Amino acid sequence: MKVIVQWFQYEKGFLLYKSGRADLFYGFTVHRHCQRRSYFDNNDFAKKLGDIECMFSLGCMGPRTGADCPYRQWINHVSWPVKSNTPCIGCTNEDFPDGSSPFFTPMPEKSKGQDGGKNTSSQGGDKV
Repeated sequence: MKVIVQWFQYEKGFLLYKSGRADLFYGFTVHRHCQRRSYFDNNDFAKKLGDIECMFSLGCMGPRTGADCPYRQWINHVSWPVKSNTPCIGCTNEDFPDGSSPFFTPMPEKSKGQDGGKNTSSQGGDKV
């Protein structure tokens, strides 16, 4: 429904950013709306999969991934990877999977991928 409303609201279609993706779905980072964001802000990081804290230290790609997963969720709006205790792997990034590999490795230690490790979301990402 959001797609139809935005299409008519802006008359010329969707607000797009440089990669041609709809800002409605990819305009903010996963990190910005993540349910575990307060843990990140308090430097409280998970030590292993299944911990309730922020999974940045376990390879979460949320800070550089533009997507609406935290509030749209998957499987009929029931869950998404972080809610299921798995870090975001950045599957909507243009450099996926190379820029997210190896999974479960902290972001600063990952291979840089095609974009040199730069944020690929339209909002410039959140500071980490």
